[in-house]
Amino acid sequence: MKTNQPKKNNQSKFNLNYFILIFILLLVGLPAYSSSDNYGINVHLWNNTVLAKVKEANIGWIRIDVSWADIESRRGHYNFGNVDRVVHYAINNGLKILAILGDTPSWANGGKSKNFPPLKTKYWTNFISVTTKRYKGKIKYWSIWNEPNVDDFFKGSPRTYVNDILIPAVNTIKAIDSNSKIVAPDITYLTSPGSRWDTYLTPVLNMGKKYIDIISMHIYDSKGAQAIMDKIEKGDVVYDSVMHILNITGCGGKDFWLTETGWPTTNITEDQQAEHYLNILKKVLNSSSVDKIFFYEIKDIEDVSYYGILKSNNTPKKAYYTYKNFIANESDYIGDDDNNNNQKKICAYKYIIPFDRETIRKGRYIRDEIYGTKYNTARDNIKLYYSLSEEFYKIINQNPKLKKELRKLLYLWTDEVFNVFDKGVDKDLPDNLIRRTDIFLKTLEKVSKKQELKQKIKRAITLLNIYEKTTINRSLFDLIYTLNLKLLINR
Repeated sequence: MKTNQPKKNNQSKFNLNYFILIFILLLVGLPAYSSSDNYGINVHLWNNTVLAKVKEANIGWIRIDVSWADIESRRGHYNFGNVDRVVHYAINNGLKILAILGDTPSWANGGKSKNFPPLKTKYWTNFISVTTKRYKGKIKYWSIWNEPNVDDFFKGSPRTYVNDILIPAVNTIKAIDSNSKIVAPDITYLTSPGSRWDTYLTPVLNMGKKYIDIISMHIYDSKGAQAIMDKIEKGDVVYDSVMHILNITGCGGKDFWLTETGWPTTNITEDQQAEHYLNILKKVLNSSSVDKIFFYEIKDIEDVSYYGILKSNNTPKKAYYTYKNFIANESDYIGDDDNNNNQKKICAYKYIIPFDRETIRKGRYIRDEIYGTKYNTARDNIKLYYSLSEEFYKIINQNPKLKKELRKLLYLWTDEVFNVFDKGVDKDLPDNLIRRTDIFLKTLEKVSKKQELKQKIKRAITLLNIYEKTTINRSLFDLIYTLNLKLLINR
């Protein structure tokens, strides 16, 4: 009978624990980051008066519509006027752009509505090519279609979306601008049969993850901020969490952007909308799961939508000032997420990466097994890890952006180490993991002003280079078990 217990492989048990330890230490004394870079809002293609309100609030990102149906309503005839205006304003005022590509003109799909895909891929890629060339160096981040799991926006299966829309668009964009980033699939969190978010997201990521740089979703919930974060991080008895889906599809190391969320003031008061804004902002700031948030939307559309933080006459609602004040005073909200930690022993994992239950079970199994071994140095290092977790967890929470980057690295290292425990394989560490860790460490070395911290980083880089030149089972036993981490850190 096959057991689910991880296989023993003593030679490889401590590479992950060592790097967790080093990363926690590296977070001391790092500079603050620009807060507005984490926050955005959907603006469609509103006029410059509305865009000025975004600038005034110091919101760093705008999400805009680049509609194929509007721009090329007749084949070969382009009208980029409104998009040009918004892009020009954004560049001149320091706003970053996330642009949504989508909507099929009727000439390209046999006279159907814009939610039907084109009859020929070349129609789509030609538009993508013209658009990417026009905005190269101006727009770097592209979303490929809006809410493709909603029939009103796209009539097609996950396979159709990946093969006919996503892959052709990405290949075209990257060929023209290799620095571009793809933010997808921008699906919305639906639970209705036939358009469930999880049964759409999972195959899209399995088939198309190598074409997506940043995972994006739209999540709304009338109950408020905690309900939205529960969907992302915890799940429930019916649905896995979004983070779990990312992990099992091999996307746990990618950024996750919440590109639409919000509350309409038709169903709640303006005070309640502002309260929901503040709560979700605090939770996102103190979460390791959401890397960027875009609210829907900047302005009400009379008789259509009242999600705006501006009324249809451009008068700000209370939520506008809430958003503006939060960005201006972000540091006041670090650690203020209304979540009490009842853990008896502080563990760095708790503060950095949201693991599912199975991963936590494996980690505890490995920890308990190592405690029972004859290697005193191994046991000492685990104790040191816990003590340093307790000492530095507040520092981790004071650097939200670094904490998010560290989450991705820890996911990749954890996946690698558990793979070794499960399968007992002999193999080199993945090049992308070595490269990403090396870049992270060297970046920290550059920004650090403390000489003591620089020395710790240099030692970590040296060990990383040793890992790069050897296989796990050839020499890690000597490297890990005979190396006392406490001595390394203190010398």
